[in-house]
Amino acid sequence: MNKTLLKGIAGIFWFGKKSYSQFGEDLAIEKLFSAKEKGFYIDIGSFHPKVASNTYKLYKKGWSGINIDAEKRKINLFNLARKRDINIATLISESDLEYLEFIVSEDGSYGSMNKIYIPNDKTLDFKKYRIEKIPNTNINSILSKYCKTNHIDFLNIDIEGFDFNILKQIDLSIYFIKVICLETNISDMEKFLQSEVYQYLKINNYSISWFGFPSAIFTKNN
Repeated sequence: MNKTLLKGIAGIFWFGKKSYSQFGEDLAIEKLFSAKEKGFYIDIGSFHPKVASNTYKLYKKGWSGINIDAEKRKINLFNLARKRDINIATLISESDLEYLEFIVSEDGSYGSMNKIYIPNDKTLDFKKYRIEKIPNTNINSILSKYCKTNHIDFLNIDIEGFDFNILKQIDLSIYFIKVICLETNISDMEKFLQSEVYQYLKINNYSISWFGFPSAIFTKNN
């Protein structure tokens, strides 16, 4: 059994005190859904069933949903730890190609379709990354196949620079999504309020509920 798999399995038995998210997003999400015991989420770029997860608190509460990650080894962990969920190993992109190149770190900590989004960290050796051919799917194919309703309580997107591209593929006039969390990689509030993603969601009747770096959380107005 390799070290990466051992680390992933060990993470399943990690006990977070308050937050499992990387930057505390799940605390804001938990507050937004404080009165909702059960619900449905979609987590695109789900990474790990527990560590750095924006949906694990919801799962613990009794929710279930769909987890999507490009790496099969990560989805295997979801199958082990998130048995109520539907767990899918695929890339999500705008492309119609059946397979796409995906850059993945040897330790499983990072993956992206874009070399630009490889972490700019001098301690990382690019030789520790490899390129794999990964099955590719359109998000609307996933929605039509696995969503029994057009009501989605929570959508989380974290796919290293492609979050907004995928969000725009979802017809928000068909699918009612109550809360959306995605990475904007914007730290300045003034720039954020002028950003394309903010303006797009504002037009679609969403308000900002939580703003941090690198993520933002939006809530559908009643």
